[in-house]
Amino acid sequence: MTPSENVPSRSLFIASLRSRWALRGRPSEGGAFYVVLCGGCSVELERGAPLALGRGDVLFVPTGKRHVLYDEADVVAQELAFGATFGSAAASFEMGTGAIATRLLAGSLAAFGGGASAPLAIFSPRPTLATWLDFNLSYLADEPFDDPTLVEQFVTPLVELFLARVLAAAPRPKLRGPRSAHDQHVSRALGLIQREPHKPWTASTLARCVGLSRTQLFERFSRAVGEPPWQYLRRWRMQVSAELLKDSRTSVDQVAERVGYRSAESFCRAFRRATGVSPADFRRGSIYAADFERASFPTVA
Repeated sequence: MTPSENVPSRSLFIASLRSRWALRGRPSEGGAFYVVLCGGCSVELERGAPLALGRGDVLFVPTGKRHVLYDEADVVAQELAFGATFGSAAASFEMGTGAIATRLLAGSLAAFGGGASAPLAIFSPRPTLATWLDFNLSYLADEPFDDPTLVEQFVTPLVELFLARVLAAAPRPKLRGPRSAHDQHVSRALGLIQREPHKPWTASTLARCVGLSRTQLFERFSRAVGEPPWQYLRRWRMQVSAELLKDSRTSVDQVAERVGYRSAESFCRAFRRATGVSPADFRRGSIYAADFERASFPTVA
């Protein structure tokens, strides 16, 4: 896809994104949704500061709300035109250069029976929900994704089930009204934590990186996100570690290092406190399926 091209109007998209890409949207009737199937990106909402999206995150955008998703802010954005019905079928496309780093599912909420416009929210449900959806959609790799029959009989039920489970889980949104969306200091702090959970963050170092005092960061972060930054950091590290543990090639020591713990022992204690199971038990069982709710993983606020 060249910089001068826009994506054809569709009710559902799967985007395989490499490096240096940007997508601009303005959903019409009912609003739009995005699911980060793998990888990550930034989203810049109208008159708001950029926010980080990671694997498994779900973004709901209300009618008429302009927004841009990108990996690098200086890229010319391509327009996504959302159709309100499945008469316009679906589309898959690739963008950028190099290896695929991010996969997004995007769609019109009106096409899935949405009524009034969705509220602005970013949810982080159980990350395995997105893994499940991506796994099932991967079967379409060699199929014509613009085939209305395929979309109606296979894709639509999958996406409807996914959205129903996301909304039923009712995780707390990352955005709580305009404060968090417009507070650039809080947005930067969220981005640092999400991109670099391995760093030995303290209240002082995080505050210094975003240009606030410790007291200012505590008050503004807690007001915008709903919990203090160090509590959010612990919860985010547990969510990242749950993803890493699904790969049997990654040792517990490696997982501990990647999420900022100095030893496997301290990581295992923290993981058990957060979930009720050890990393080894989590890895051995199918806890990230039916038992995942019992494990009580924290959602990112």
